[in-house]
Amino acid sequence: MKSLKKLFCVGIYNNKIPKKPYDVKVAFHVTKHAVKRMNERGITKGQLQYNLTEKPLYLSDYKLDDKDRPSYSKYSDNLLNVRINPLNHNIPSMNSFSKGKFDKIKNKGEEKWKNIKLKQRG
Repeated sequence: MKSLKKLFCVGIYNNKIPKKPYDVKVAFHVTKHAVKRMNERGITKGQLQYNLTEKPLYLSDYKLDDKDRPSYSKYSDNLLNVRINPLNHNIPSMNSFSKGKFDKIKNKGEEKWKNIKLKQRG
């Protein structure tokens, strides 16, 4: 039990809310805007790290915003949605989502993973 507590406080499960932009160990850069949103929404570095390193529940298709910047959403089982720019691996924004949306996304994600596996076989 003691080692689990140590793992939670240090390393990947860091529970600090950031104050400035920073790089995540898995080759992503958290922008100033995203840090501001993390502070407003109470999202910790550990939650973000978990979202980026674990298998996602669902990956959305690429979308363009008003300024023609591409991005996609990565949803994880810790109820966090992270927007990622695929060109430069910046994280411009993130937010939490509800348990009800979690159930919908989980079902949608399972269907998408099944389709990917079927395409790889055939």
